[in-house]
Amino acid sequence: MALVPLCAGGAMFAGSDDVDVRRGGLYIALTGLTLAPAIAHFVVDEPARAGWFSIAPAVGTGLTVAMLQAYPELLDHGGAVVRVLFGAGLSLAVLGSVVGLADVPGAAYRHRRRLGRP
Repeated sequence: MALVPLCAGGAMFAGSDDVDVRRGGLYIALTGLTLAPAIAHFVVDEPARAGWFSIAPAVGTGLTVAMLQAYPELLDHGGAVVRVLFGAGLSLAVLGSVVGLADVPGAAYRHRRRLGRP
């Protein structure tokens, strides 16, 4: 769920000089990064963790999208503060998704522990 949108969005972003295409590529990549931890935790039957581990990617994506909507010229040029906020949002989305996905392999252990097994 994270890799395909990330690759497709990255290819769109890198393969075009059109700002609208590049913005669309970012939206695709960020959507995949935001949904991946939630879907992965739902698959392993951990809906509460799906919610918790989706917060950081969702906030990061929201900040990134807000910056792109408020400053359409951001991908070509923009002020330092706007670029730092954009980068912070993008970093939060990526790191939040990575942490959420890294938590999924522990689901089997947590399931056994809930059942009282070692």
